Amino acid sequence: MARQTINNYIDLIQNISASFEDENSKDVCFTFRDSSIKLKAHKFLLETASPVFKTMLSGNFRENFEVKIDDIHPNIFKLLLSGIYLKEINFKSNDVKIAADLYNAAEKYDIQNIRDICVRFMLKKCLSPYINFIYTFARVFDLELLQDTCENNFRDKTYAVCSEFLKTKSLKDDILAEFLGLEDLFIKSEFDLYMTLEILVETKRLSSYSKSLSQIRFLSMDMQKVLSCDLLSFEEKCQVLSNIDGKRNYVEPIMQMPENLSKETEPRCFPNHDYDEDDSRYCFWITILLIYVTFVFKDSEVEIKAHKLVLENASPVFKSMFSGNFAEDDKVEIHDIKPDIFQVLMNGIYLRPVSIQESDLEFAADLYYAAEKYDIGDIRDLSSSFMIKNCHSGNIHFLLKKAKMFDLTELKFACKNFFLKNTYEVLCVHFRLKVDDDTYSELFALEGLRIQSEFELYLALQQMWKLKRLADYTKCLKQIRFLTMDIRFVLLCDLLSTEEKCAIISNIEARTYNDTPTIPMPSHLSTETNSHNFNVNVYKNLIGKLSNMITDETRKDVTFVFKDSEEEIKAHKCVLESASPVFKSMFSGNFSEDDKVEIEDIKPDVFQILLNGIYLIPISIKESDVHLAADLYYAAEKYDIEDIRNLSSNFMIKNCHAGNVHLLFQKAKMFNLTELEKTCKNYFAQNTYAVLASHIGLLVKDDTLSELFALENLRIKYEFELYLALQVMSERNIIDDHSKCLKQIRFLTMNTRTVLLCDLIDSEDKCYIISNIEALKYHERSILEMPSDISTETKSRLWGSFSEPQRQRFWIAILLRLDDYTSYLPIFYKFMNIPEESKQIIEKTVQIAREDQVNHETITKLKGIIFK
Repeated sequence: MARQTINNYIDLIQNISASFEDENSKDVCFTFRDSSIKLKAHKFLLETASPVFKTMLSGNFRENFEVKIDDIHPNIFKLLLSGIYLKEINFKSNDVKIAADLYNAAEKYDIQNIRDICVRFMLKKCLSPYINFIYTFARVFDLELLQDTCENNFRDKTYAVCSEFLKTKSLKDDILAEFLGLEDLFIKSEFDLYMTLEILVETKRLSSYSKSLSQIRFLSMDMQKVLSCDLLSFEEKCQVLSNIDGKRNYVEPIMQMPENLSKETEPRCFPNHDYDEDDSRYCFWITILLIYVTFVFKDSEVEIKAHKLVLENASPVFKSMFSGNFAEDDKVEIHDIKPDIFQVLMNGIYLRPVSIQESDLEFAADLYYAAEKYDIGDIRDLSSSFMIKNCHSGNIHFLLKKAKMFDLTELKFACKNFFLKNTYEVLCVHFRLKVDDDTYSELFALEGLRIQSEFELYLALQQMWKLKRLADYTKCLKQIRFLTMDIRFVLLCDLLSTEEKCAIISNIEARTYNDTPTIPMPSHLSTETNSHNFNVNVYKNLIGKLSNMITDETRKDVTFVFKDSEEEIKAHKCVLESASPVFKSMFSGNFSEDDKVEIEDIKPDVFQILLNGIYLIPISIKESDVHLAADLYYAAEKYDIEDIRNLSSNFMIKNCHAGNVHLLFQKAKMFNLTELEKTCKNYFAQNTYAVLASHIGLLVKDDTLSELFALENLRIKYEFELYLALQVMSERNIIDDHSKCLKQIRFLTMNTRTVLLCDLIDSEDKCYIISNIEALKYHERSILEMPSDISTETKSRLWGSFSEPQRQRFWIAILLRLDDYTSYLPIFYKFMNIPEESKQIIEKTVQIAREDQVNHETITKLKGIIFK
């Protein structure tokens, strides 16, 4: 009985399916917008399959009733009818869009079995490139099973789905965000998820990405990975790094996480899974790497392809070039590099051996240019080293030209050194080569050439000109030292005019007889003679000559007046002349007794002390008055009075201390006082905390202080303390600029937390520094290169033991003068090992002390309270 029922059911299905081909008995006709196709069907079957058709076809129905369909394609509607007639619907592998349109039609007419067929087909395609489309479709029609399947596939096969996303032409931010927001993903690193997002944005597959970015758990990444996330601004990177550092060290972060980023810290990977054994992660990264760039060249049909990610990692220029609106289909046109040079550059980037033939210096120079253009250091160094190694007589002119063009100091030195040692050889070879006056004149200007006679150098120049190897020779001719030649040789110099020869001979003759030449040397010819050294001792010892003249006012015959002062000071010309060659020169000629000498740059009291010294009256300067000593040195230097100069210099050396080391170092630089400079540097190195504590209340100059900050060995425990002093000076506007000092700070010796507190550097520079700190910590290569204006030193400068009382005073001075001092209190507590129970008292004490005038007494009092 049951078998008979089943057979009857099968027969019924076959009959219904067969009636699909029976056009004569069909009584409903469907027409379509913008199409001449007409499809017919049986009314009773439509009404049986769909309540919508039943309602539509009831009422005023007549035979061959026409129904116009505006929103369904004829092919889709034909598939719908096939399903109604119980015919099998066979989708092709890529018919996902057709299945969706058919589902939409079945939904419109409420035909459940066709809806189920479409859903079953799409369930099989949830790992195809259509997963994004299917998930969107499932959300529109609220198909939980289909939606859950897509999500489960993303969880179980995250890498495979991400690889499919990278092949999709376009994605929506809100859809991707839902996938990226799922828990328990089959993924080794959160950074892999981020890379999917970044590549989708860079290749224009995702127009907006804010929602997706908010799902990435940056706090579960390591710092180096965060620093390479280009979708984050530098400020956001710093905020993320601050929170990672806080999590790592179990402290409150210095900066809060941005509102638009996830605060989740737990990774989403499956535990105890060996991802390296799974091919899907390997395939995912291969997919990323296979996103390539095509380079085309001017006047050439050659095209060179390279992987975008490889180029970005090798060159900051490429990284900048491919950011923004760069699409995978875009081509990069190269105007100034030949294809063969660019191919060798690519070989170097892909770590293939770069080989250059010894004779092909021009190729090496072109490769250097390409590496310089794209800032690829190792290929640049390789090209430069090759040129230095292969410098010889036949190419020295070419290489020197390139060295000047690219500012290659070592190559310049190699070329010049070769010319010095092999002058004759180079000159012989260059008779056959084209050279230019500009470059060759630099070689002719060198001292210590291996050449016996200057005339031989001239002969080489003359021969090059006659053989048309030089387009011009004026600069080279200017380097020839005709005054060292014999007169007979000068007469043989055809490149000189008769007038020039006469002038040279006149000067040679005058030099021979210690006479004045009748004809001066032309300005465009060298006056170098390589002869006399002039050294005159102008100082006369005045001891024993002036004691009786000091009180003789009647014989004083010169009066000094001063700018902005009514004071006049008189002296004896003969005394001044015997003490100073400057005074001697001043009073010679038409100087009369009634003339007055106006002094504009020395104060009357300083000038009086100078005269006291000239008249052998003892000079006394108070220990605290180094300003007076410096002014006196300037006066003694101006008038070339050595004993007063020495007295002032020795006084400043003897009285160098924490409060004046900057001033004295500035004067030492101004007057080129080597001993004083050395004393100041030594004092700063041994009393670093004391000097910094004193100078954060004094006006200082960036130029001067930067030289002290550059010293190798300092008595300072942490580099951050040196930086803090600079920040306070900058906040208080007591330093004219801080760029040179900042360049001396060794940020790479700090930790991440202290770098993030450095307000004098922007977020971008903080990211570069932290990247390099992390790389040093794990012995890796840094993702970001250090900026050129920041020190790359990694060695600590702590030298010997430091004074703990000095350090305590330093920190008190810092806390009292820092603008946002509360942000630095945790660092202070950590650096100074402050116990927990003292922290609240210290905060209140510092707050009260900041309200009073900050001076020596305030700091001493506060130091006693905090460090008792």
